[in-house]
Amino acid sequence: MTCPNCGEKQYQTQKSKKRINFLTVIILSPLLIQIFFDIPVIILFSLLPVFAVIVFLLYPFFVELSSKERYIGEQ
Repeated sequence: MTCPNCGEKQYQTQKSKKRINFLTVIILSPLLIQIFFDIPVIILFSLLPVFAVIVFLLYPFFVELSSKERYIGEQ
């Protein structure tokens, strides 16, 4: 992604990538709910779009950008 202000290329930080993985768990949580509780499948499928909207709304708050691309283990 390129910064509209300075024109520099921006990269997602490793910390941010780890936080985004948490959002994946939110989307898959109806499947985890099904394991522990006997909930009808139609209700679980109706929860998926709700959780997807929640993830789309939270995504911008979880993303952190940096002007330098760093890899796991780099300081």
